[in-house]
Amino acid sequence: MRTIKFRGKNIETGEWVYGFYTQGGYVKEDGTVKVRHIIHSDILYDVEECSIGQFTGLYTNGIEIYEGDIIGDKKIGYGYEIFYDKEIASFRMRGSEEFENFRINEHWIKEYKKEVIGNIHDNPELLKGE
Repeated sequence: MRTIKFRGKNIETGEWVYGFYTQGGYVKEDGTVKVRHIIHSDILYDVEECSIGQFTGLYTNGIEIYEGDIIGDKKIGYGYEIFYDKEIASFRMRGSEEFENFRINEHWIKEYKKEVIGNIHDNPELLKGE
C-alpha cells in the first residue's frame, strides 16, 4: 500500500514541509480568504498552492519522488517533470514524446538509472527543452 503524503513550500520561509494535506481558510487583514495548508506534527504551515505535490510512492536511490520533481540523469543535465494524470489515475512524465503515455514505475527508474535532479519550482531550467 502506498503512503499518502504531500509536500509544499512554506510561504514564510521558502522551506519544503511534508505531511498531510488539507485545504482550509480564514480571512486575513488583506481580505484573502482561502489559504492552503500542509499539516505536519500538529503544526499548520501555509504553503504556496502551486508548490503542493503528492508523494508518488516511488523512490530513487532512497529519495522519495513527488509530483513536480524532475527525474533524469545528472550527467545529461536535464529531465522530465513528474505529474499526476487524473484520466488514468497514475503518475506520468511530462516533456517526453518517447514516454508520452508512460506510467512511471520502480522497475523503469532502476533500469534506466533515473534520479531526482531537482523540481519544477526550484530548478525549472532542468526540464528537457527549457
